[in-house]
Amino acid sequence: MKRLYYYLPYLLIIIIFSSYGQSIKSVSPSSSQQNIYLPVSISGTNTHFVSASNTQVYFVQGSTTIYSDYVDALTNTSLNAYFYFPFGYPT
Repeated sequence: MKRLYYYLPYLLIIIIFSSYGQSIKSVSPSSSQQNIYLPVSISGTNTHFVSASNTQVYFVQGSTTIYSDYVDALTNTSLNAYFYFPFGYPT
């Protein structure tokens, strides 16, 4: 099975916030295989994940966008986003 690498510096991770000054501190894991369902842990600084009403997480690489199926805000500074990485996406 081919490994599907998502190099974090080349991805846009966009999370909609209600105010300014937030930043993403870490994203784990940094790679995935194709055709799996994967939880991705994201932590931030000055974020308000729990109080946000419509948090969206997605990865963009070139013309390919993968949206999370579900977002679970654990605390104001950490969340899990659940993704499905199908066959045929960029490697």
